[in-house]
Amino acid sequence: MRPAVFACPCLLIAFAMSFMPTVARSEEDSVRANPGAPEEIVVTAERREASSFDVPISVEPFSAENLQNSALVTTFDLQKRSPSLVISRNSILTQPYIRGVGSDLITAGADPSVLTLVDNVSRTRSLAAEVDFFDVERVEIVKGPQSTLFGRNATGGVIHVLTRRPQPEVEAYARLIVGSFEALRLEGALNTPILNEKLLLRVSGMRHQKNGEVSNRGPGG
Repeated sequence: MRPAVFACPCLLIAFAMSFMPTVARSEEDSVRANPGAPEEIVVTAERREASSFDVPISVEPFSAENLQNSALVTTFDLQKRSPSLVISRNSILTQPYIRGVGSDLITAGADPSVLTLVDNVSRTRSLAAEVDFFDVERVEIVKGPQSTLFGRNATGGVIHVLTRRPQPEVEAYARLIVGSFEALRLEGALNTPILNEKLLLRVSGMRHQKNGEVSNRGPGG
């Protein structure tokens, strides 16, 4: 009877281990299929396309649908959805911070510590760090030092805005937003193939205006 006593726990362990890969895979599939789970987005945080679930660095992607549903119209609005991102304003200059890392320098020749990119093109000055979202495919917030992949000025991280690429189908869209203080925002895009999917054309544009706010704190209100 003694051999049976020692063999029983071994059989139970082997039986349990045989089910572990299946359970792990089913949990992963359920997370990807769950509507409430994080959305899987193709990102380029490593300078190559990969699933946001498989990238080994901290990246927070926002698809065009996420931006529209959350009413995020500029990079300044991203801090409403990203708890690690803070963007301050000094007049028309913006100062982004990721995980508390940023720069307070706003002089003409100062470089930021959080890099802002639009289609892999750097916007290295505080005056150009705030980007309007129109005809955007996705936005990626890459957290932590990224100097190896994105070069200088990425000590705190990267905010990368990627616009929509030309498509082989004819499509167009227009959107009008009206707000207080005579705010008016008009954006649109037109996409069309020109030469049998070998030459594609996409044109997009945006117009945004809004009156300023002035408060009289002196006598009389």
